[in-house]
Amino acid sequence: MINNLKNKIKLPTKASLYALLAVSTLGSVIPSAQVASREDTLVVVSGGSINSLDLHRAGTNRPSYQVAINMYDRLVTFGIKDTGDGNLKYDSETIKPELATSWEISEDGLTYLFHIREDATFWDGSDITATDVKWSFDRAVSLGGFPTVQMKAGGLVSPEQFSAVDEHTFKITMPEASKLTLPDLAVPIPFIINSDVALAHATEEDPWATEYLHKTPAGGGAYMLERWNPGQQLVYKRFDKWKNGSLPEMQRVIVREVPSSATRRALIERGDADVALSLPAKDVKELQANKDLKVSSSAIDNTIHAIGMNMQFEPFTNKKVRQAIAYAIPYQQIFDVASLWYG
Repeated sequence: MINNLKNKIKLPTKASLYALLAVSTLGSVIPSAQVASREDTLVVVSGGSINSLDLHRAGTNRPSYQVAINMYDRLVTFGIKDTGDGNLKYDSETIKPELATSWEISEDGLTYLFHIREDATFWDGSDITATDVKWSFDRAVSLGGFPTVQMKAGGLVSPEQFSAVDEHTFKITMPEASKLTLPDLAVPIPFIINSDVALAHATEEDPWATEYLHKTPAGGGAYMLERWNPGQQLVYKRFDKWKNGSLPEMQRVIVREVPSSATRRALIERGDADVALSLPAKDVKELQANKDLKVSSSAIDNTIHAIGMNMQFEPFTNKKVRQAIAYAIPYQQIFDVASLWYG
């Protein structure tokens, strides 16, 4: 991620980081100087194309994850930490309140009680209730595809596990205890939808209102939809009555789809964009010399890392070299770290 430092971007709060963390990848650039005419607007240029505003919908792509993060709340969220070099990333080991102000977990790990913030509202002014949470979770485990797989990772597999104890108390009953249940509630998938709005647009053929929510979000997150022009841009506007975290400092965030990396680079260098995502390594290296720009990158926790050796080139054509690399991999340490989560 490349930042233009001349643009005076203010990103101290978690919500202010949403639009960046949700869409950022390694090797992006950010300028920090804001032209006066857009002092409260962040302009992001991205090579990815958002294909849906509903992350639960079949076929929704990764660039669309940002919509779930920015426009919807979850019961809990991950903390944010400094990586030590001035960059920020989500802290997967720290779970913080979002829509839920607090929660209790039974000693046997089979019951979770979440206490929902009583002053939280959706964009239309209606209260966010435990009924909305249950409907949203029921939807995530019932639609199939990636949402259902993601929920299953935390042991959340059936609507029978979820219940609204009262208007502001939500209960999860587990078939067996899992260390992944609480972290799984902080990922993008278990977001809370305004069930009244969704049900008003549901049909017998589409009981979960996937066609409606595909183009029309119904949430209560830090940002609302101002407009979406598929293949061109998505514009967020701040929800000033958001209560589930520190209010973002940016009133508007414009995410423009610019497929050409050369064009994204030119826009960031001219100051016509505040953030450029996913620039090639060559461009990033050259831009690091520009004092008006800041290169930010951080590893993504939920990715698969692999060592791929191309056997068409030296030295990997040599079997002994490949064996030496295999022997050098600390398999036991990898297993031990993984068992902290899955054991």
